[in-house]
Amino acid sequence: ADVLAALAPAADATACGPVESYRTFHLQDAASGRWSRVDVTDDGTGCRTAVSELGGSARITGDPVAVANEGAAPPAAPVGADAQVVRAHGLAVSVPVGWDVVRTPSLDPCTLAGPSVVVADEFAPSCYLARPHHPYLWLTSRPLEDDRFVSDYGLESRPTSREVVDTSGLAVTWTGDSLELADQMVDGLLGVPAGGSGRLFVAGLDPEQSAGLRESVGRG
Repeated sequence: ADVLAALAPAADATACGPVESYRTFHLQDAASGRWSRVDVTDDGTGCRTAVSELGGSARITGDPVAVANEGAAPPAAPVGADAQVVRAHGLAVSVPVGWDVVRTPSLDPCTLAGPSVVVADEFAPSCYLARPHHPYLWLTSRPLEDDRFVSDYGLESRPTSREVVDTSGLAVTWTGDSLELADQMVDGLLGVPAGGSGRLFVAGLDPEQSAGLRESVGRG
């Protein structure tokens, strides 16, 4: 809300000078879930203009860049002692505080209303995933390790992290991977349990932020 307030048109509609710097924002419409790009330009004197990909531009008041930086907080996934447990494909996953549970035939990260644990068979994004989306844990029976990105040189992407989590007798190997899904590259943490068809994929969280969530995985 504070960022939107700082994007309000200024009373002085005089055009700013040549662009010296800019910052890109992606705003999500709460009703449709659609993301739209807005570039905020600055001419170096504090005169700022908002330019929307939907059309139109306006000189604005305030400093949305400073507001966004001040209010920025890294995502988190705290798991409470009384957390809800989602069970599917032989796995059990605790739901972090404030996260939703979504059961759907196809996962579309572009339309998630908030951070979510998603049980889905397929991956079908409705937008270009270079745009922001909410963090999610995808629980599926799809063998995601088969979707690991292979470069033109035939080299599989190297894991950025590897960790075995043992909870309730279940060993899960986690790797940082790039997956090629629905003709898009998706970066995240891939969890492959020892035995069983269930697979886990955490997107939008790094190893430290997702530690509690990953350690909550057990047999379902």
